[in-house]
Amino acid sequence: MPQTAKIEPFLRLLRQALLFAGVSGVGWLIDFTIFTSLTLNGAHPGWSNLASSCAGVSFVYFMSVRRIFLYQGRFLWLKWVVYLAFQATLIGCVSLVITWASARFPLPPYVFKVAVTPFTLAINFLFMKALTSRAFAPRSKSP
Repeated sequence: MPQTAKIEPFLRLLRQALLFAGVSGVGWLIDFTIFTSLTLNGAHPGWSNLASSCAGVSFVYFMSVRRIFLYQGRFLWLKWVVYLAFQATLIGCVSLVITWASARFPLPPYVFKVAVTPFTLAINFLFMKALTSRAFAPRSKSP
């Protein structure tokens, strides 16, 4: 087996991860802008995170599911519902962490939002990779 054939899957994964990080960066800017605007205007950090994150993750999903992960299946809306359920759980947990940290440390809430970003980026990449894999592909019905 040639050396390039061994490294090709890694390079494909690295390319996907970098593209996903780029798209996620734009989604994060959307999220962070909304979050900061809300909290600077006195909104609760947890609720602000819930609202802003929904906009960010929606952007990331629709920009990456076919373009980065090259998903070609028919059940895109079903995957969207699964993705939303996952994100609701993740965003809820992160919102609780941001609320807890904001109440205990004398720092602006956006500091905590920035602090959780590397973790949520990695978790989201792994979840999208799994969601668009063959393991989650609909099975054809047997005759």
